Amino acid sequence: MQSSSSACSSSGRLTGGVTAAESPEWTPAFFSPEEGAVLMDLLDIILPKTDTPSATDVNVHKFIDKYLDEVSPEEEQKLMKMGMGKFIEKALADTGKESALDLGAEELEPLLAAALEKKEAEEEAAIFESLMSYNEAVANGEPAELDGDVARYAFATQLRDGAISAYKNSEYIGEEVLAYLQIPG
Repeated sequence: MQSSSSACSSSGRLTGGVTAAESPEWTPAFFSPEEGAVLMDLLDIILPKTDTPSATDVNVHKFIDKYLDEVSPEEEQKLMKMGMGKFIEKALADTGKESALDLGAEELEPLLAAALEKKEAEEEAAIFESLMSYNEAVANGEPAELDGDVARYAFATQLRDGAISAYKNSEYIGEEVLAYLQIPG
């Protein structure tokens, strides 16, 4: 379950090595099909298949896309779109690939790891200040843009946190993985 058939590369393969025939249809509402394919790969890097299902196995990608489209405030939507754009832009620049559909987990994982890497206190303070300035400008209706590293950090952090929450609250994980037997009495 890596992506919809609309997000196929010219070889007919989807990111993560899944063919269109193996993947159910999914068309992102918030993200573009290319961004949706990257989203699925990123989520499966964050929550891979082990003895439990991967993030995409329990449709975390669909939840996050729908949540961003229908629930998130416009400011958060803009931040996530900008972050995804800067994330893909950096991955393409680092790999020399031409399309987001050509990116797979092996190209995205180092960039995600770098974005989520523990920061020094001074760097965290600078990121926080940049985000506060960005949010203030957006709130005042002014044009706002974040530095690539800050945008990728904010995007990756929000994506990781949202993925973990959506995963833990999915029906399958709640009923089959996190299920417990009550002690009688």
